[in-house]
Amino acid sequence: MIHRKFSVVCVAGAALGGCALDQGGPVRSQEATVSTVNDVTQVQGGVGVESKALGSKSIARVGPALHLKAPAPKGALPSGKRPTAMLIEEADRTIGAITVVVALEEPASPPVSIARSALATQRRGLVAGSQSQFASRVAALGGVVLRTYSLANLVTVRIDAKKAGLLASLPGVRELHTTGGAVVAETSADGNYVRSMDAVRSMYFQDNYISGGLGGHSGGPVHIAMIEPVGYPQPSHYMFKDAQTGSSRVVGMIGCSAASCSNLSSWGTDVGHAQKVASVLGGNIMYGQDPSIVDPAERSARSWMAGESIISLFNAGDPEAILQAIETIAYSYTDVDIVNMSLGILSDNYPSNACGYGTVGSFDPAGISYAIAAATDAGVLFVKSAGNRGIDATNCSATFPAWLPEVVAVGAVNTGGPGYVLAYNGTSMWSDSPDGSGTGGINYWVASPSGGASLHSQSVVTVVAPGVLTYLGSTAPGTYTTGDSHGTSLAAPVVAGGAALLRNMFWQQGWLSDATPQTLTSLIAVLGDSWDSSTGTDRGSGFSKISGAGRLRLHYFGGAGPYGPSDMTGAWYFSKGTASVAQGAESCFPLSPSGGTQPLPSTIQEVKVAATWNEHGGGSSGAPAADIDLSLWNACPTGNYVARGSWQHLWSDAGYDLRERIRVGASYAASKCVWACVYGYGVPSSRTVSVVGYAHSDDLTVH
Repeated sequence: MIHRKFSVVCVAGAALGGCALDQGGPVRSQEATVSTVNDVTQVQGGVGVESKALGSKSIARVGPALHLKAPAPKGALPSGKRPTAMLIEEADRTIGAITVVVALEEPASPPVSIARSALATQRRGLVAGSQSQFASRVAALGGVVLRTYSLANLVTVRIDAKKAGLLASLPGVRELHTTGGAVVAETSADGNYVRSMDAVRSMYFQDNYISGGLGGHSGGPVHIAMIEPVGYPQPSHYMFKDAQTGSSRVVGMIGCSAASCSNLSSWGTDVGHAQKVASVLGGNIMYGQDPSIVDPAERSARSWMAGESIISLFNAGDPEAILQAIETIAYSYTDVDIVNMSLGILSDNYPSNACGYGTVGSFDPAGISYAIAAATDAGVLFVKSAGNRGIDATNCSATFPAWLPEVVAVGAVNTGGPGYVLAYNGTSMWSDSPDGSGTGGINYWVASPSGGASLHSQSVVTVVAPGVLTYLGSTAPGTYTTGDSHGTSLAAPVVAGGAALLRNMFWQQGWLSDATPQTLTSLIAVLGDSWDSSTGTDRGSGFSKISGAGRLRLHYFGGAGPYGPSDMTGAWYFSKGTASVAQGAESCFPLSPSGGTQPLPSTIQEVKVAATWNEHGGGSSGAPAADIDLSLWNACPTGNYVARGSWQHLWSDAGYDLRERIRVGASYAASKCVWACVYGYGVPSSRTVSVVGYAHSDDLTVH
């Protein structure tokens, strides 16, 4: 298979719009055998030095990359359906009728890629037959179908509790899901500290990338949807006034129940949590929207992420209402690019920890994971607060659906320097989601190359962001909070708003079709500053189970603007690409000039690369997740470009996470022809992998 890739090359002082598109030549996959490996590889030139001992790892001799896998016995997926088994166990203790969401098998013919505007018609047609047959079978058991969904093939059923086992055994049933679960906001307020915007700002961006609107999915403004458990933003607040028209950028208030979503004729007066989240997503008064504040510094302190985006709120207070919100966004709000979920769903009748038994799929209220997977395939990026439950050595601390592979899970920090801490007033806000063994992460079933699957702990947090904020919108149009609000609920919209800016960058550059959720997720991971709070050093590969890829750092590439001077002064390079990766197949992407045939400059301080793929396995789907490895190579080991089989290995991320990430310092990047390769180590069916690379010559403390 031949893949044509390209990289974008920029030089010092060049604006983003001045980057030259550098077409790369065809890249062929090639098999090779790895026979030996050095004992130790080091990354130097960064804030910290990380050593990775390789001699103790087993090596999969199936491809040209160094696939470093800890020996693990071949396993098999559990024969029982965890959510179904737990629900039936609970139903056996229940007298009377229960309401459950039933996940049915997807149609044999998968949907083709079509425009969002036609998605509803296509999906409803695909699932109508199976849902009709299922309804007849439910009636024969004395039950009744209450609601049907089509974005994912889900049906809500009311049936006698003692017949739950019979319901689960009907033809075409994949899983039974509880409708229970407490939906909670994940923020709180504390007036002990007052922090200026400078202490928490996570972005610098050029004025003309904000003024006049951000380019979104439809070519118009980026549209961000908020799914909120409580409250409403105040659309008349100055922070939400459009800089050019003066109209409110909060364009929709939609109330969702288990039955449906509908526009609200009157909006509520509770503007606490939702107002704060919306302020971080799109609050902005830099252009004089609030006439009482003239000082640029004071305006900046009250202006946040995607300042010209438009926002719609979906108020949903229970799992089925959230399911309705996701389907409504996918079907009826076809210009929505990003969904922010500053909420968590806690287990109700199931074990006290939010992650069920510590394995993905054991807690999936209302089958929400299926809807998120389908909406992601339709082009929607989900950003979710990781949860405020802190470190717990025996239970999973994340809140659903943070651990789903499609979701960008965001932890919170309270300082911005390299040594930032994950605490507030001495109390951990979010650090980890340890499983039952205390090893950290949440367990996924991951495919083995020889068949079957084995259980591995995955990191949950993708990145962290400031979560201790002040000067957010308050109740009246010109009022702002003065005490700190804190929590992962506020860190999530920092990342979601940052994703809107990145989405706009893709639109500005004419790369709209490439701005998939997987590509944006890889880019977000690449823009993490690599700080690992568990070790106190920059992480060389993978994701920290405490701080993910580190704190998200967006960078400003242009001239003068309200957000300050450029923080990018040296040469920098950006590349992106996608490929279909199957079992045993490899695809490579150039990160250096001239299609990877010329070396990066000697001034390069760091290269970061990340890979994300369309992964819906390992959870309630019952299928194992793919195991895809990422590696970096030097294609000019003797100074000139050589064929693939002679490349020099630089670094590998051969872990079991459902996305991969590598960071190397100057000694592994400068003056080298750097390529990134992805390899299908254990892939049950082909995955579309999105790879993003970034090299720069600037200050490591903010990268």
